[in-house]
Amino acid sequence: KWCIWEFTETNLTSCYFSQCPPRNDVSEAEVALKNDKLCQAHTMLKEKGYKINPREARNYEKRGYSTYESSIWPKPEHCLKPPHGNDKKWVPYKKDKIPPYVTKLFNEKYGLAFLLIHKVASTSLPGYLSCRYGKWHQATMEVEKGDKRVVAAVRDPLDRFVSAMGEVLQRAVNYYCIDHYCNENDHFFLNETLSKLNTQTSWYSLLNNPSWSSPELLPDLIQAV
Repeated sequence: KWCIWEFTETNLTSCYFSQCPPRNDVSEAEVALKNDKLCQAHTMLKEKGYKINPREARNYEKRGYSTYESSIWPKPEHCLKPPHGNDKKWVPYKKDKIPPYVTKLFNEKYGLAFLLIHKVASTSLPGYLSCRYGKWHQATMEVEKGDKRVVAAVRDPLDRFVSAMGEVLQRAVNYYCIDHYCNENDHFFLNETLSKLNTQTSWYSLLNNPSWSSPELLPDLIQAV
């Protein structure tokens, strides 16, 4: 069990929760090296003035490691307040845990666990993997099988950002999700989702300008994102 961690700036200067998710397919030395790099990154962010955000969730206390959605993860000052200054409408946009619709694949024959990452061919890769390696079993990220080698695809971060922003705008402007109009299965609830975007982001309000996609205004939108 993880001990209760007092939520103070003094305690949060340590790297107690600056750890990668536990894995059984890499050595302890490699895990320690990765954790040390993450600790150094968090320390650098704090030195730049990044702060914790008490508004966000604290599930990391039970889980044992933090993610970007965790309150303990250092963030720039403008992320600590609602973008439009309305405290009453502020709610965490993402929970501090892996959504159930984010899954991974297990292949018993080859002893593999493949992590599906959004905007890294997560829609097309399952079909290729099934064709190349046979049957895969899909499960939530919480499911662990320690005897499997973990594999994932990677993508250039800037390319991934551009691709993700294009999809976000499709959903926010046209209510279109990849190949169909968004619905509850996409976790898209029209009025509720748009209200969250309006009160929780720094960019959605810019879409009220009919010329938001013009060469003159598009840079402001990208900067706000």
